[in-house]
This record gives sequence, C-alpha cells and structure tokens, in this order.
Amino acid sequence: MKKNNQSIQERLIRSFLMAVMLLCVLEIYVMLSVSSIVFSIADSYKTNVELDAYTSVLLSTEYALENYMKVRSFESIDNYFKYRSQLDTLTLVFHQRPSSDKLLFQEYKITRILRTFLGNADRALAARRANKIEDAEREYIAAETAYRYLSSSVYNLNTMYFRRNIASYSRQRSLFFHALWSVIILIVFVLLLIISWVMTKIHTITKPLEDISNVANELAKRNFNIPLLQVESRDEVGNICRAFNRMTVSIREYISTIWEKAEEENRLREREIHMASLYKDAQLRALQSQINPHFLFNTLNTGVQLAMMEEADKTSYFLEQVADFFRYNIRHQNRETTLTEEIALVDNYIYVMKVRFANRFVFHKQIEAADTSLHVPSMIIQPLVENCIKHGLYDSGKPGVINLHVYVPEDNEYKLCIDISDNGVGFPESLRSEILKNTDLPQEPPDNEKTPADSSSEIEKASSGMGIGLRNVISRLRIFYHSDDVFTIAPNTNPETGTTGTIFSIRIPYV
Repeated sequence: MKKNNQSIQERLIRSFLMAVMLLCVLEIYVMLSVSSIVFSIADSYKTNVELDAYTSVLLSTEYALENYMKVRSFESIDNYFKYRSQLDTLTLVFHQRPSSDKLLFQEYKITRILRTFLGNADRALAARRANKIEDAEREYIAAETAYRYLSSSVYNLNTMYFRRNIASYSRQRSLFFHALWSVIILIVFVLLLIISWVMTKIHTITKPLEDISNVANELAKRNFNIPLLQVESRDEVGNICRAFNRMTVSIREYISTIWEKAEEENRLREREIHMASLYKDAQLRALQSQINPHFLFNTLNTGVQLAMMEEADKTSYFLEQVADFFRYNIRHQNRETTLTEEIALVDNYIYVMKVRFANRFVFHKQIEAADTSLHVPSMIIQPLVENCIKHGLYDSGKPGVINLHVYVPEDNEYKLCIDISDNGVGFPESLRSEILKNTDLPQEPPDNEKTPADSSSEIEKASSGMGIGLRNVISRLRIFYHSDDVFTIAPNTNPETGTTGTIFSIRIPYV
C-alpha cells in the first residue's frame, strides 16, 4: 500500500483543485467543440459570400465601362481599371482547366467568358479613346453580350454552391446535435467520476475513524487480543491510529508483565523450596564425601608440631599449607568470602600440588584488578584450578600450563572478570552444553566426565577427592548473583603454538 504523507487539509484542497481543473478542461473542450461546429457551418456559405463579392466587382466593372463609353470621363476609366484588377485577382481562385466536376467546370467556363468580356471591354475603351466610334460601339456591344453570359454563369455557379452548402449545412447540423449529446454524456460521466472520487477520498478519511471506534468498543469490553489498526498514512488520522496501536500494545505488555511477575514469583517460591531441600541434601553429601575435615585438620596440626620438633622445615611448611586449605573449607563453608581470600586459597592449593608433582605443570597468576576485596561465594576458583589439573592436564602428554587472570573488562560490561585456563586436552562440546544447561543440583559428573582410574596418573590420584565440581560452582554463582550469564566455558586455542585447552570465565556483574 502506498503511504500518504499529506495532511487531511492538503488532501481535501488537492481534491478540490483537481475537480475544478477537470471541470475547466471539460468546459474548454465543450467550447472548442461548439466553436468548431459553428465555424464549419459558417464555412459552408463562404463560397456564396465570395461569389456575391465577385458579382459586385463584376457589376462595378461593367458600370465603369458603360460610363466611360457614354460620358468619357477620367473617373470612370480609373474605376474601370481598378475593378478590372480586382476581377483578375478574384478570378485566380477559380479552376483554370476543364474538369468533369460540374462546379469546377462552371468555374472554368466563367474564367473563359471573363477573358472574352475583358478583351472586348479593353478594345472598346481603346477604340473610344481613339475616337473610333464604330469599332468602339461594336466592341462594347460584344462586351455587353459577354457580360450577360458572365452574369448568368456566375448566378448559376452561386446556385450550385448554395445547393451544395445546404447539404453541407444539414450534415453539420446533424453533427452538431450528435456532438451536443456526446458533450451531455461526457458531462454526466465526468460528474459521476468526480462524485466517485470525492466519495473515495471521504471513505479513506472516515474508514480509519470507524476502525478506531470499533477497536475502542472492543477495548471497553476488555477484549485486548484485537488486531492492530493497519494504517500507513501520515496524516492526522494515521497519527491517531498509530497512537491508538501504541496504547493497545502498552496495555497488552502491562497485562503480560503482570502475568510474568506472578509466574516468576511462583517460580521463585518453588525454587526456594527446592533449594532448601537441595541445601540439606548437599550438607549430608558433603559430610559423607569428606573425611571429617575437623579431625583431619587437628591431625595435620599434630603433624606440623611433630615436624617442627624434628626440625623438618619443608615438611612443616607443607603441612601448614594443607592445614590452611582445610581451615578455609571449615570457616567458609556455605557462606561468602572475599576475592583476596579466594586467591590465597588457590596459592595454598597450588603449593600442595607443586610439592606432590614437582614440575609436571606451571602456574601463572596475573592480578590486574586494583580492588580484590569484593565479596564472592566461597570455593569458586580452587575447584576450577583443580578441574584443570584433574581433567585438563590428565593424559595430555605435554607440560601443563595453568593461568589465573583477574582483570576489569575494557567495555565495563562487568564489574570484574576471572579467567582460569589450561593447555590441556580441551573440553568436549556436548559435555560443556550439558553442564551449562543443568546446574541446578550439585551432582557427581557423568561417566564421560570422570577420568578413568589409572595407577600411572599421579595427578589424578592426588586430586580425586578435593574437587567440589563444576556444577556446584556454576549453581552457586548463578544463585548468588541471580543471573545465568556469570560463567562460560570456551576453548583456549593458541594459533601461534597450535595448542588447545579450556578457559573457564567468571563474570561478576554490577549489583
């Protein structure tokens, strides 16, 4: 549909001007048609008028000749030559050759008789001027005889033209009445066209108003599922329709928002009940899966004291790091902590793994955030580092590299970003999608996530009982920040070295 960007006032003025222009064109056409027919009728008797003028000049010529022959005055001879010259000019329009057409033949006969008349008249004048009375009288009598024949022939030609013009007049009169009826029919057609055009314009203006009225009645009946008004014009009515559509959409969105809030409240209530149940289950499973951390912590403290008594400084420091690790677990279980303490816990864990496995992997830490005192859920970084050691570097066949990068993103979309990456065997795409989708319940990893027991893998044996699990970390992050977009798993590909691995990214939002 073509869009109309004109206002209603402009459209009405344009319609009025178009109607006036059409009527003016019609009136001009009628005037030209009538004028053409009138001129055609007038032209029908033009030949008779011309023959009357010819007869008058011929009579004047004969009269001037007669006066000179009787009076012999200079005025009469001047008049003779003047009228004779006019006769020669008027005779040029006559047909000069014989023809089968009666009118043309009559004109040819008049030209021949005129030559005879003028020849006799000229000789009579010449003889009269030379005082040759007898020659002048003879030529004058011949001229008069030719004049009578000439007058009779002109009269006959005038009669023939008159009869022909009467027939032409009858035809023109018939054409006039035919044209008159055609003009009447054309006027009626144009009037009907103008009326139809005006009605169409009125309909295009009033139809949207009728639609608005119908929609308003439906809204008054609380029927909000009515279709929107389909108006593309840019006039006042189109603006009203679009405003009405926006109002209808706003009402729908408001009702939809109310329903969504009600559903969200029900969903949150059910989730709270579900999470309370999960929390109790998680506590039970944690007690079952751990080897009594309080007893182990006390045992490690006893080992530290024995190592100090025996002056085994390295062993004493190692046991202190392990004790600090378990102390952190006991103090921060099921509550939040600071990012600084989380990073310190990773340092303790890395030290323990380094003592056990020496140069099997390298750990790099890059802290670019100025403030690491913000509160975060406990145990969110160490399980990811543990996963890199347990799964990423297991059976990779090359020296492992683990990176911890804490920074503020340049686009400031997030408050802080924490990346933990390795150069290990990578993360299966199907497993990544399954973990990111189903993290509501902390649970044991599926069979394809578990590392096969291998007595030759010292790393896997040392870390098999320490990991809380990716699912647990992701679930707690999403619950803590009330957002699903806080954790990502992506390939860690290095085009320069051709190595692959996994990068875990924690995005801490603004709260």
